[in-house]
Parts: sequence; C-alpha cells; structure tokens
Amino acid sequence: MVGSAKNATLSARMLALKKVHKAFAVSTSIPTAICAKIKGTVVNDVAIKDSAEVFLAHPTGVMKIGVKANLSTEIPEIDEVSVERTARILMKGHTFT
Repeated sequence: MVGSAKNATLSARMLALKKVHKAFAVSTSIPTAICAKIKGTVVNDVAIKDSAEVFLAHPTGVMKIGVKANLSTEIPEIDEVSVERTARILMKGHTFT
C-alpha cells in the first residue's frame, strides 16, 4: 500500500500474514522505488518527485533507495539500485573473565 508522505517521497506499508508489517523489506522497497520513478504507475502518482533518491516512509522509519535508470525509452532500463538501511540491536550482553 502506498500513499503520500510529508517527510518522505512516499509512505508505504507491507502486508505479511494478513497483517501490516512493522518495517519494510528490502526486497519490497526496490520495486516500490523503481515504480516511484516510472510515469503512469500508481506509486509514481503519489510520490513526491523532487529528489534523485526515493525516501520511503514506513512504520518504523524512513528508507533511502537510490535508483539509476534510463526512463526515456519505451521500456525503462534499470541500471542500478542501492538501499540504505539502519541496523537494530539484536542482543546486548557482558562478558566476565
């Protein structure tokens, strides 16, 4: 699901097991960002188009996705996509000697 956003190119939500997921998967962010660049797509219609990168707002933050593409041809040619993610702490601990 996509929509407009105040602090990003667009806002997006992903469903997993019939529930809105708490984050946004990289595997889903790549095609979403590409669609944000292609005229005539639903994603492009709601996206703010003032940046070279796509800033995708989701429930736990904003992802930055870079898309290098030739969009002037009839069939868009995607040359490169880069994704910037933040890491979360999985475990914290102490060792004693």
